[in-house]
Amino acid sequence: MIITLPAVSMALLAPLAGMVGDRLSRRRLLIAATGVYAVFGLLPVMLDDLHTILLARLVMGIADAFIRHHRQCADWRLLCRRGAQ
Repeated sequence: MIITLPAVSMALLAPLAGMVGDRLSRRRLLIAATGVYAVFGLLPVMLDDLHTILLARLVMGIADAFIRHHRQCADWRLLCRRGAQ
């Protein structure tokens, strides 16, 4: 569960990350998601309860969905620029 929970949350929330990224500033969203990822990625080191560790991993997976969406958009724009040259 500790490994699969972030992956499942990333897969389920990827479309939502795309919609939110299109409506809000992608730069602000990337900065916020990176901060949330860093905090909740380090949080399980300090926790003792399995349920809170799983919750922290879930939030980390959600933040990772937003980070990956931003990365894919950046890669796509780079490929389109190269194709236009």
